[in-house]
Amino acid sequence: MKNFFYLLILVLFTYSASYSQISWTQQSSGTFENLNGIFLINANTGYAVGNNGVVLKTTNSGQTWVLKSFPVSTHNLSIYFQNALTGFIGNQNANIYKTVDGGNTWEVNGSASTYAITSISMPSTSAGYCGDHYSNIQKSTDNGQAWWTVATTPGWDAKIYFMNENRGWSVDTYGYIYSTSNAGTNWSSKRISTDTLSSVSFLTSTIGYVAGDSGRVFKTTNGGTNWTLLNTGTTAKLNCIYVTTFNFIYAVGNSGTILYSTNDGNNWTIQTPTAQNLNSINFVPGTMLGSITGNFGTIYRTNDSLNWCIGAETIQSNYPFTTNYMDARTDILFTASELVSNGASPGYIYKIGFQVTSIPSNSFPMNNFKVKFQNTMLTSLSTFTNSGWTTVYSGTYTVAGTGLQYITLPTLFFWNGTSNLLIEICYNNNSYLINSNVNSSTAPGKTITQFDNLPSGDGCTDLNTGTVMPLRPNICFVTQVISGENNNKKLIPDKFYLSQNYPNPFNPVTKIKYGLPKQSYVTLKIYDLLGRELKTLVNEQTQAGEYIVDFDGSDLSSGTYFYKLEAGSYTETRKLLLIK
Repeated sequence: MKNFFYLLILVLFTYSASYSQISWTQQSSGTFENLNGIFLINANTGYAVGNNGVVLKTTNSGQTWVLKSFPVSTHNLSIYFQNALTGFIGNQNANIYKTVDGGNTWEVNGSASTYAITSISMPSTSAGYCGDHYSNIQKSTDNGQAWWTVATTPGWDAKIYFMNENRGWSVDTYGYIYSTSNAGTNWSSKRISTDTLSSVSFLTSTIGYVAGDSGRVFKTTNGGTNWTLLNTGTTAKLNCIYVTTFNFIYAVGNSGTILYSTNDGNNWTIQTPTAQNLNSINFVPGTMLGSITGNFGTIYRTNDSLNWCIGAETIQSNYPFTTNYMDARTDILFTASELVSNGASPGYIYKIGFQVTSIPSNSFPMNNFKVKFQNTMLTSLSTFTNSGWTTVYSGTYTVAGTGLQYITLPTLFFWNGTSNLLIEICYNNNSYLINSNVNSSTAPGKTITQFDNLPSGDGCTDLNTGTVMPLRPNICFVTQVISGENNNKKLIPDKFYLSQNYPNPFNPVTKIKYGLPKQSYVTLKIYDLLGRELKTLVNEQTQAGEYIVDFDGSDLSSGTYFYKLEAGSYTETRKLLLIK
């Protein structure tokens, strides 16, 4: 039964963002060799490389790591994958090894020098770059078959980062940073430190960070012309820095040091989950799922993102995507108790999703589209809220299709776990079409909306009247799981509960969450409309805590079913909808 569910690591609701930490879980690598690099392809698949020819692969989010065969037993220092099948490893013997079958076999491609390959980046299917121990920067234009040197920096151990085949940077042990904007034909250089610089990462072509000895992190906002030393609060040697899509900045280093900042490097949180030196960090693109490798076979991974949804009815509404009009504004309110009972936990929200039921026949972008959040004490809505917002998305947005459609938020928002949550979605078009409808549920006083054609106005600022609606759009959230500072305990709920399954409707797998305030004998069963028992998901003595169990309905027909939780004298039944 343990394979059906995992225990959520949640936290006390009495802390603020400044006292929260990203939660990391140590994984078993199956080796005691030092692990020097890691690369994550997606949420399930990743690779780690290390000393003595170690190459590890996971296909289940790091629950198990499998040792892959490799041609040589010298140290593997760096790794980069272009896709699920094609990857490259930089080795101590100055060779670059390539796989085209997902790491099952490797061929040697050589390099342009006789020095260890310390870093590698293959930003296109043809052009690639690597750095070596002598601080040569090498280039390939045939996807790694042949290499030549395009620059040599003054120090040692070139560590490179390329945003694309034209724009890239490299740092070395003498504190120099080199940059190119024309595919390595020309380079500019600048010495920003007298100490070793070990790693470089850029969020955009202008915003970037480098890390090195003595806890030093430098930031640029103009592509590397000028650099500012940031106060990280540590003197530990930093070995790798990484900027996520959401502008979270991470650095890892010696003595188990993990640094991260959620506000452009102005403030930093320090974590030390281990005493082992940490050497590399990487994230799944477009997510907050990351992994760290270090000495003595150390691997850590962020706890999986938490998905939670509010609203189970399937009544259609045309807001917040009221594209039959040029301009629209919608405010949506959720109480803290609603959020918690539906599986929410304090954390950084980085995606929201709507169950879209219909869209215009041709794609229709919403211009000046904004998504805003705020923690609030409001319990109902009677008018629009005009202050206190954090804008988490600003640009254009097109509803891509029907079904659950997520909006990735470039700016994260921290929901503190105790406040109510208010969301605003607005836009300012210069044309109009038909609406994109979404599933909604009955929630009077929780939504206010207004739409109009404003030839010269902006829906985000010039729509101020609004109508309070009886329906509220169903919304799903994706948040980064966090924990209280120095607190790895799970939350023990103060009462029994059974949450609405997510997603709902579903096909064919959905998740069911429940909570136990004390140890109880638990049964969780699935029934059809006639009350006939179909499946037993849980039937055992269970410790107090909060749990999620997967229900796979692949062998059932489309339709309405019920799930029932019994724990001691507590019992509750909820409805779920399978649509194939």
